[in-house]
Amino acid sequence: MLINFSNHPSASWPQKQKDAANIWGEVRDIVFPSIAPEMSEDEILALVESYRKKFPWDTANPVFLAGEYCFAFAMTDLLLGEGVRVLSTESNLKLVTEPMENGTTRRTATLDFLRFLDYAVLPDELTVIDGKNRVFLNCSANYPSSMWDETAMREAEAYGKVMDLSVKMIDGATFEERFAKAREYLARIDEIRLSAILLDGSFWTFYLMADALLRKGYTVLVKCSSRIAKERTGEDGTIIKNYEYRFVRYRQIKRYKI
Repeated sequence: MLINFSNHPSASWPQKQKDAANIWGEVRDIVFPSIAPEMSEDEILALVESYRKKFPWDTANPVFLAGEYCFAFAMTDLLLGEGVRVLSTESNLKLVTEPMENGTTRRTATLDFLRFLDYAVLPDELTVIDGKNRVFLNCSANYPSSMWDETAMREAEAYGKVMDLSVKMIDGATFEERFAKAREYLARIDEIRLSAILLDGSFWTFYLMADALLRKGYTVLVKCSSRIAKERTGEDGTIIKNYEYRFVRYRQIKRYKI
């Protein structure tokens, strides 16, 4: 059995994703929780704990996990720590982002499913970086700081000078190729010696980088927004997502601890 713990019901998956899931037989859906942007880090971890107790997670059934970054990171952290196989997806992504006159941002994402991909951590001993500079590094893969609204920029500048570094992995790359790319990014980040770092992007890349950055002692943040989302499946099996969202706050990524 494959456990689908995401905000994408398996019935709405593109056919290619359904076919790839057939190797596990039945797919059981668990509804991903609704997480308000105002929720605190401690409330997120308490919610993770409630899901730990609520469902019979076990090593026999892999879990496809995707959703709000803070919850998804902590839940993946928990499940991997208990020996459960946790999966993300790899997709070809086409993204268009545009600011709206009402102050919101509209984003249209088209995803073409490629494969399921096991979450992983960088198998390295990582050095904790001390003596950090007042720099807020934006590592959003598809959202440069030039597109931020005034509130997002003002709150980022409270951490220091805002800089951009787009963090992306190569589609179809091996784990070793991905690890090598992550090491390149980490070396560049260490040179900056930043005070806070903002991440988004694919869930697989997010988890790998967030885990490594936390191990190095960095403050890792995500952008929390109120949003209206619409999703449909195209005739060719791609998923087309339309979002309109407004920045609310930054929230810090926290590791789950039993």
